[in-house]
Amino acid sequence: MSNLKRKANALTNIVYVLLGGVFFNPFVIYAVTNSLLLSLGSCLGLIVVLVIGKLLFKTNALNVYVVNFAAIISVFLHAELVFNNNFIEYNIEDLYNIKEGYYFNKPYLNQRINDKEYSVDYITNSQGFRISRNSLSDKEVSKADWLFIGDSYTQGAQVEFEELYTSLLYRDNPDKIIVNAGISGFGIPQEYAYYKYEGHKLNASKVFLQLCNFNDFMQVEERNFGWTDYLMQHSNFIRYLLYDFKYANPAELPLGRWTEPFYPSRKENELFNIFYKESSKQKEADITNVRHYIELLNEECIRNNAELVILLIPTKEQVSDRFLAEVLQSYDIAEEDLDMERPNRLVSEIGKDLGIEVIDTYNSFKRQGPFPFFDYDEHLNRYGHQLLANAVNRRYLSTEVKMLSTSSVGDRYPTFSPDGSQILYQSFKDRNTEIFVGDSLMHNVSRLTFNDIDEIHPHYCQVNDKLVFTEGDQATLQTNVVMMNPDQSERIVITSSPTEFGAIPYFSPDGGKLTYPEWTVDEEGGFTNPQIVILDLKNEEKQYITTDAYESWRPVFSPDGSSVAYISKQVEEQFDVFLYDLEKEEVMKITETPYDEWDPSFSWDGKKVAYAGFYSDNWDLFVYSIEEGYSERITTTKGDEWDPAFHPDNKRIIYAGEYGLNNGIYIKTIEQGPKMPVARPR
Repeated sequence: MSNLKRKANALTNIVYVLLGGVFFNPFVIYAVTNSLLLSLGSCLGLIVVLVIGKLLFKTNALNVYVVNFAAIISVFLHAELVFNNNFIEYNIEDLYNIKEGYYFNKPYLNQRINDKEYSVDYITNSQGFRISRNSLSDKEVSKADWLFIGDSYTQGAQVEFEELYTSLLYRDNPDKIIVNAGISGFGIPQEYAYYKYEGHKLNASKVFLQLCNFNDFMQVEERNFGWTDYLMQHSNFIRYLLYDFKYANPAELPLGRWTEPFYPSRKENELFNIFYKESSKQKEADITNVRHYIELLNEECIRNNAELVILLIPTKEQVSDRFLAEVLQSYDIAEEDLDMERPNRLVSEIGKDLGIEVIDTYNSFKRQGPFPFFDYDEHLNRYGHQLLANAVNRRYLSTEVKMLSTSSVGDRYPTFSPDGSQILYQSFKDRNTEIFVGDSLMHNVSRLTFNDIDEIHPHYCQVNDKLVFTEGDQATLQTNVVMMNPDQSERIVITSSPTEFGAIPYFSPDGGKLTYPEWTVDEEGGFTNPQIVILDLKNEEKQYITTDAYESWRPVFSPDGSSVAYISKQVEEQFDVFLYDLEKEEVMKITETPYDEWDPSFSWDGKKVAYAGFYSDNWDLFVYSIEEGYSERITTTKGDEWDPAFHPDNKRIIYAGEYGLNNGIYIKTIEQGPKMPVARPR
């Protein structure tokens, strides 16, 4: 009898293990999670629990509960699998990751949001920040000048990225790093939590808190995420089941649109409507919390050496008699029961009490002009975003820098034609870098090269139509110097030997010579250090003005052809700028600093040399006076500026730059900056 019992128990144990394997089928788990570790670990973990349960309790009582629990989980796993494979058209996209006290965009989103009033791209980078379709999704931002925190009015998922008020602000303030951290559904407590735990890391000098009278004065409380929120984040099936229970559909609302803070019932208006004169404990608590969280955010900003600025947006009903009349009539609200400027006064008082700048856009939005909101959707249209940008610019626009590029696609190495009417530059197109020419505003652009090879560092000859540039993959160091006509005819590879390479070529003023860094394959199959060579295009004779004992790059002729400026790593493995006198065959070290310098460029009168220097953990521009022997720092931004080139008037400078997630070609007037220590001529 005992043998039969042992056999029965053994059979039962086997059945439980088999059931566990069936319920926690690793193939199903892998199909749902796409994680080999999780699929195998879950199955093995369940079997281990069953075995331990049997050994500890000597019965199958615990295993009964474990197997039943596994069966319930299995039902949802299989439902998730069926939903993902057969009903994916019903999937509701999950755009956010839950964080500590807030949530944020998922990284690498690439969505098309369609509504009856708009259709826009919604794309994010690896950090979850919204970017344009042309931007690199792996590019990250680590610091900011201006950080904008807000809800869906700042997120702006109803307009294209280029129409966002923060994008418009960048066009007007292109030497600032502007970061948009707006997220739909954020309230002031979530905005505070975001800045406290994440946003402060950007070290922004100004933090803009966007508030809207739409719903920022109601239910002002911390968000506690429950288990259903986490399930909805990770399960398409659960999100489909619970979405309508947690979120209302605007089409099912009384007026077919969101009308917050206006509600159909008097009780709801007393509880939540900031414009409604009759109050409640809930409303008064919300008003208290508005002040409380603004105060907390302000303290956090001060702690991080940032200035807090409040950007206040009105509602449709505040600026449109039509929309106000609609809610009054539909919800049976008397106009005398409302104080339509109450939230504006409250924010103004908070700003005065706490010493916070408040930009109230109420009057701007109320003026005549295109209506700033959508009709059905409660958010701003492109006119509304322009009004917001204008309001901020009226307070803080202070730069003379102009962005010439139309988008952030890696435009670099700009140079002017002698009359200043054209700009030659490189840009990313068709999955590689090509050469372009545009007018002085980079309009009317023509593409000069067409192939699948990188062509970079372009330079025009001043006396004929010849063009010279670098061709090839820089990462492999196997690049060539190529010369051709702008129509791609008479294409000549200057570095034609299979063991000889070059880059960054530059014409002499008379067009008879080229200078460029040249390197060759060494005896061990590697490469020699690049040395500066001057090539006579007529007799093909070469003159080397540096050796391959150290790296030398970026040579440029002076306007009279008497000297060549270049960078070289002659001392302490650091690049400095040198000037070589071709007649005297003498070298003068222009800079002697504890940081690298790059990209020297002569002014058209030959009196100055512009260059980029890695001065304070970023690249800034400097101008060296050859006559006076000192440099002036002409940019002091948090971004990077490279590739300077003078305008023929010698008063302006064009350059490439990168400011957070934005990049392009810029132009600015040269203003006198702080004098920097450099080596005196000797």
